[in-house]
Amino acid sequence: MAGARTPPRSSTCAATGTAACHRTARLPVDATLALSLSEATYLCERIAAADTATGEESLLGYLARKGEPAHCEFVWMHPQSGDFPPHISRWLVHMRNFSEALHGAALLYNLMLARLDRRDELAEEYRERLSKWSADLDARAAELARWTALTSGASCTPAAPARPLDRGVSSMPGWTSR
Repeated sequence: MAGARTPPRSSTCAATGTAACHRTARLPVDATLALSLSEATYLCERIAAADTATGEESLLGYLARKGEPAHCEFVWMHPQSGDFPPHISRWLVHMRNFSEALHGAALLYNLMLARLDRRDELAEEYRERLSKWSADLDARAAELARWTALTSGASCTPAAPARPLDRGVSSMPGWTSR
């Protein structure tokens, strides 16, 4: 049928069951998260109100009030991290230790996959990265030992935990060698 109009497609969002909005083609190319002074002031006031409601300053609240712009990969690398309130600093220690410990699992997994796929160059790259990760953790062994002792009674700890971080990764033969 020449000249017949195709009715608009109706699509539904699988997650919400509501009509899906397909406006992505109209998004401005130059969109940013830059705020005007009034928007920034309002946002800081809302963050401060949330901190007041909980009775304890959050990291976001601290940074909104006293933070200097910084480009860092992780929040514990922020130039002002030494000035964070003690309760925030304690949480950052947990975050850093958990993040770095878990990163080793990802490196080991990728090393094992590269070996299975017989991709020797990639396997060597992951072996080197795992070795560096191990050395970095070994350099922080005392802090990690305190952390594992602190968290060993946590409810999510297995009944008989395998605690390789207490001995250092270098004590686990076969993980990085071959």
